[in-house]
Amino acid sequence: MPRKILYAADSFEHLIEYHLPYLIDLTEKGLEIHAVASGQQYECPYIMRSFSLPYNASGISTEACSVIRSLIPILRNEAYDLIVLNGNRVSHLVRSALLFLTPPRPYVVHISDGYPIEKDSGILARSKFLLIEKVLRCVTDEIFALNPEDFAFAKRFKLYRNQLHGFPGLGLDLNVYHPASAEEKSEARYTLGIPESAFVLLYIADFTARSNHDMLLQALRFLPSDIHLCLLGEGPLLETCREKAESLGVLPKVGFLGAQRNWSLCCHAADIAVSSSLQESLPLPLVAALASGLPIVASDIRGNRSLVRDGINGYLYPSGNTYKFAEKIIKIYSDRELQINLGQLNHAFLAPYSLDAVGPSIIKALLF
Repeated sequence: MPRKILYAADSFEHLIEYHLPYLIDLTEKGLEIHAVASGQQYECPYIMRSFSLPYNASGISTEACSVIRSLIPILRNEAYDLIVLNGNRVSHLVRSALLFLTPPRPYVVHISDGYPIEKDSGILARSKFLLIEKVLRCVTDEIFALNPEDFAFAKRFKLYRNQLHGFPGLGLDLNVYHPASAEEKSEARYTLGIPESAFVLLYIADFTARSNHDMLLQALRFLPSDIHLCLLGEGPLLETCREKAESLGVLPKVGFLGAQRNWSLCCHAADIAVSSSLQESLPLPLVAALASGLPIVASDIRGNRSLVRDGINGYLYPSGNTYKFAEKIIKIYSDRELQINLGQLNHAFLAPYSLDAVGPSIIKALLF
């Protein structure tokens, strides 16, 4: 069993939001946890040491080479037993640094964060990504795939040395989520500064290119004036998104909620949960929304397709299609009965995505 673990994520916010239950469990088992990520660091009693690295992109660049050079002495001096990677950018950088270490190297588990294999990703982008993954296969001992398409992709091209595991996401503590009462909804909106009379769309996602916030801002121009968009998250494109909203004239209808980790509160304030993402593994924010009784309108990509049953608990629309997205929103907005029916909570459907169902299996696989 490993004694010293490095967790690596694209941002510290992502690490805390998605991996905190595992950090707690592993620490209680006596393991020493370190972390490496970009962005603002968060105080976490379960992380003994953290390293902040300034990076915004993977691939071959001066910035990426500088980050790799910074990582090499950290990996060499700390002598980790296990490295857990979640996020394509950080995964490429850390594994590239490992290529420069002499054996024995740490054991590496890569939690796939959604491979860019959608048809609209572009053949050049897909080919480049696959080439990088094949080069880094020699320092990728195991892959945890979080949706069937990623599992099939990793298996087809054998992107790992030892084992491939499939899990339905990282798991979410469903006990903290429930449909909001009228009073809870009112209180949530007051707390977050959202107009009581607004019809609220909620999107929980980092401000990165793959989240595609721009499409939502474009869609707001075609939606009724009382529809507001609330955006929860941080990321390198936050200010760019704010500037875009201002240039489109929709800024008064957009709420930037910041790194608010109380997803339940945000879901209570919303009427519909949305996703414009171009690439996903298994989006836990949509699990939270479904557990909160919200209908979903999401891009038709893998990960989202695992959760959204078209016409049953929400709607899928062609990825990047602003007009189809607006059409689905207006359909729900205009029909209160439809909104209620789409938001009917289905405990049996959500059970496989719960932390209780997934967590023990992931911990067992990590401790090999």
